[in-house]
Amino acid sequence: MKRIALCLWVILVVGACDRDDGDRSPPVTFGTAGAPVEETAEEEAESAEAELEELMPATERLAEPTPEQEALMMEARTAFLTDDYETAEVAFRELARSEPVSGATVSATLALGQIFVETGRPQEALEFFEEVEENLEETPELLLVVARVYKDLGQPQQALQAYDTAYMARQDYLFILTEMAEILIQEGEEDRAAQLLLHYEERLAQMAVALGSPDQISVQQRAFVVEVFSMLHDERAHDALVMALDDPDAQVRLHAAVALGDLLVMEAEPRLRRLAVDDRSEEVRRAAREAIQTLQSVRE
Repeated sequence: MKRIALCLWVILVVGACDRDDGDRSPPVTFGTAGAPVEETAEEEAESAEAELEELMPATERLAEPTPEQEALMMEARTAFLTDDYETAEVAFRELARSEPVSGATVSATLALGQIFVETGRPQEALEFFEEVEENLEETPELLLVVARVYKDLGQPQQALQAYDTAYMARQDYLFILTEMAEILIQEGEEDRAAQLLLHYEERLAQMAVALGSPDQISVQQRAFVVEVFSMLHDERAHDALVMALDDPDAQVRLHAAVALGDLLVMEAEPRLRRLAVDDRSEEVRRAAREAIQTLQSVRE
């Protein structure tokens, strides 16, 4: 049920933007032909900044949750946390069908999809998603759940189409590329998988440069990179998050500390311990202490 808990955590932070659909792979940038041209640190930062401008999602268009939706979410969360999954499922289902479409309804749909998957009911998940099809078109997070359900059902082409549509809407979700590549390799499409992985590598490198360039990259963009890296199980992203603990902005340091704890990056503990004592922000020190506690609880 760990993935369901993560669905609850994303309430009110789900965004979406309009993109064209299509049976196509995400664009891959190979660069110019010939010998690679070395860039200065400043040029690398400028290139990364331009890339981030394109990747950052559009302003959220979801409605604010109504008081009734908030009450349903509280009921569902309480039931879930007390292991009353039957009550939680009923509340999530009612919330997911409610209007208007808000962060709460999207989070409920995500949670329901994962409940169906985790309890061995993928077909029921697809039937439910058909009921809320209009919301799927607006919300790439839901398409991710659909893609994973299709994958679990052994329907790779449908899974790839759902992944592709989700990625075209949220190209900051780099983990989609690796999940698509895994399916393509299993289907014998190694060349296409290699293209996606190359695209992933390029994006990861550009974002790492941006996160390490606080003098040239805005706080908003650096915080965005931290959010992206918090979803990646990649040592290079983790190393960049550790470096972000030295960022001049307190909010960037705070979110990096939280991400390192959530990702269970054990190697970050010494740096987190220093942050918990030395940082000038009490909020950052508290976040570092909580991250350390998370790491220790896993170790024990």
